[in-house]
Amino acid sequence: MDDFKNRVEEEIYKTAKKRLKIKRGFKIHRGIYVVTVVLLTLMMTAIGIFDGGLIDSILASLVVASGWGMAVGIHFVVAMSRLKALDGNELEREIAYLKGRTGYNSLEEEKSNDVFNMNMNKIKNQKSIEKHERH
Repeated sequence: MDDFKNRVEEEIYKTAKKRLKIKRGFKIHRGIYVVTVVLLTLMMTAIGIFDGGLIDSILASLVVASGWGMAVGIHFVVAMSRLKALDGNELEREIAYLKGRTGYNSLEEEKSNDVFNMNMNKIKNQKSIEKHERH
């Protein structure tokens, strides 16, 4: 039983590491995007002021920011779907699979059968006691 518990804990640990990796990847991408867009906008604004094409410079930085922003948005959607896939059902399926491989389910069935048999014996004994009391 301890072996099974260790495997489940190890699986939970691995899943947590995967989740952190996904979250960190998105946070790094978002951070680089924000810093780069701010610097790009400042640089393009400065160039536009000195060259006289301020509106064109700002529009160019907005085009870059919008395109890359869509990529960050897609990254967010993919990251959230991957996180959702790691939650609940997948983990429960994996735990059920591991329980089946380790014989955990058969042990639990044996225990429940023992409890069932004990309860049935109690009921039979009570019925036999009731019969003797009636006579």
